Amino acid sequence: MVIPGGIRHPSGHVAATRTEVGGVSPHPLSGLSSSLGEHTYWCWGKPCHLRGFLGLEVNVDTFAMTILVLAIILALALWVRLHLSEERPRGVQNVLESVFDFVNGFVADNLGSERTRAIGPLAVALFLFILIANYLDLIPIPGVRSPTGDLNTTAGLALMVFVLVQFLGARARGAGGYAKHFFQPFAALGPLEVIMELTKPVTLAFRLFGNIFAGEVLIIVFAALLAGFLPAEGLIGHPLALALGVFVGGIQAFIFTVLTVAYIGIATSSEEAH
Repeated sequence: MVIPGGIRHPSGHVAATRTEVGGVSPHPLSGLSSSLGEHTYWCWGKPCHLRGFLGLEVNVDTFAMTILVLAIILALALWVRLHLSEERPRGVQNVLESVFDFVNGFVADNLGSERTRAIGPLAVALFLFILIANYLDLIPIPGVRSPTGDLNTTAGLALMVFVLVQFLGARARGAGGYAKHFFQPFAALGPLEVIMELTKPVTLAFRLFGNIFAGEVLIIVFAALLAGFLPAEGLIGHPLALALGVFVGGIQAFIFTVLTVAYIGIATSSEEAH
């Protein structure tokens, strides 16, 4: 739904706000989010609306928060590089090394140590990006929200994983061998296997988006329920909501990474390649 009164520029660019899937107005007692499910977007070209096919539409807030997440990851990497210590690692270096070892250990257990060098960095990058993106919405600053609460972001991540899985599978088995594995062990199950493969990016995208969006809704609900007992401004007065957000954000980042590694493992499995 486009809210009337959006800014229209002479160049034809349009800035407006829109309510996404499930968009609702937050409870007035909650200061956690001013526009849950709404996005400010820029539109180039006409027509540009939810049901249109022409015109480029960009959710400005999602784009800005995505850049912020990338900047945070880059800043963390530079900080560790400048303060790298092999004898006495501490602080940020300890945290990042723990994340790196944890994710790479999982990759090694599922794909083997040989492929960890190639797939491990991807898994770590995915985990860090989604984790930090999920946690942005926990910061009680107006305008700061999780980009993974936008279906466009989760769909983009899922599509990237899907294309990568197909590429790695075809490279490991050969194009013919990879196509053939959908029809094993029974050719009659081939169409079902293809459908299941095509639904993977859909389930990845909606699982991450749905859980993060639901987490935002639950935080708003917690804030409203606790408003009569605790201060309503910010998450500091709502430890239960904060703990829930931390838990959901971490679990969803881990699940997305686990599924990515599992899909790569299945697609490149040498046991079925012969």
